[in-house]
Amino acid sequence: MTQDPEAWARLGVKIRERREALGMSRRQLSEEAAVSEKSIQVAEEGRTPRARWPQSLRFIESALRWQPGSMQNILDGGEPEPFLEQELLFPLDDGPEELPGVDDGFPSNHARSAALARLPRVMRADLESVFQFGRRAGNHGADYDLVEEYEQAVEALLGDLTSRPVKFVGYHQDHGRLAHWEKALRMDPMLRRQREERLRAEDRERRYLAEKAGGIRRPASTDRTPVVGGTTDAEVLNELRMLAKEVARLSEKVDGKESDSPAE
Repeated sequence: MTQDPEAWARLGVKIRERREALGMSRRQLSEEAAVSEKSIQVAEEGRTPRARWPQSLRFIESALRWQPGSMQNILDGGEPEPFLEQELLFPLDDGPEELPGVDDGFPSNHARSAALARLPRVMRADLESVFQFGRRAGNHGADYDLVEEYEQAVEALLGDLTSRPVKFVGYHQDHGRLAHWEKALRMDPMLRRQREERLRAEDRERRYLAEKAGGIRRPASTDRTPVVGGTTDAEVLNELRMLAKEVARLSEKVDGKESDSPAE
């Protein structure tokens, strides 16, 4: 990575010019790239990174509709390479090009992929879960007509978003019909924790009652295995007992000799 200040200043100018050409403010570009507005400002000012390539530049590069490596080309004295409309967002598999009975205004998966590539990155990141939700709901017994209505609504939203240039217009004050569900989803980890704690408390209570009903008592201090110097190993205790017996025998022998000796 080059540390040439002039190269980074040139990159900053190119980023600003591209953003303005796309009709985006710094805030809109930050929303598109999913980075902070401060990161956009730093990039446009052309500040030289201290050590490594900033991760935020990769996201900004994609949000500016530049090919991967375009920023490095600018630093090397070249020009950025913009995405072409016909380029694919992801490679197509070997399956059928079209599904029977589908008429969403797109002639092919190539056209759909090019349309998806124009959506903000933060939206594209959520699409896979959106696509799978209806199918998974159906797999778990959801009403088939409701699943079909959900997929039609998703298709209509995608058609609306991809039929014109996407522009960030600000945050809506009305959070929509799903706001309560969204709040409930954020509560889920806390509720799971509370449930686990309740189950643990119930399990402790059941064990206590079972011990009490069965007459099981925990060993008192008198039931403990005798310890010597904090040691409970059976072999060590046995050795100590044998040593104590040997000391007692020797003591008796010594005492006997002292009693047999004449008094002075």
